[in-house]
Amino acid sequence: MARQTSRWTRDPKNSLPSTALRQWFAHNPEHWDEFRSRYLSELATQKKLR
Repeated sequence: MARQTSRWTRDPKNSLPSTALRQWFAHNPEHWDEFRSRYLSELATQKKLR
């Protein structure tokens, strides 16, 4: 895949979960489902802002 077409190389900072979300998750496996839901919500919000 060419670098220009990869969605992960466009702006890697925007593909990371927020600090607050990472701290809440704290690598606790019991939080995984909720973390995933919140993270996908963050990504969708960022996409709308572009």
